[in-house]
Amino acid sequence: MTDQTLPGIVAWNEPVTSADQPKPSNRRLECIAALAVSALLLLLLVADHPNGVESAWVVGCSAALPIGLVIDRELRRRGLRS
Repeated sequence: MTDQTLPGIVAWNEPVTSADQPKPSNRRLECIAALAVSALLLLLLVADHPNGVESAWVVGCSAALPIGLVIDRELRRRGLRS
């Protein structure tokens, strides 16, 4: 086959992917972004007023990101997630 493609035909040298096979993402960049967002959320506590409800939500959301990273890493290590 040649490298030319016709409308509706995938090129010979490109992998075929379906909707349930997304392109791989940059895991390192995702990890850095999640940790940066978590740190920024914790910075919101500096200027927080004395009421503790908002502080609890900020700390909870900030803790959920690293916990999600650990769960994602373990699932990928065990092969349960691609």
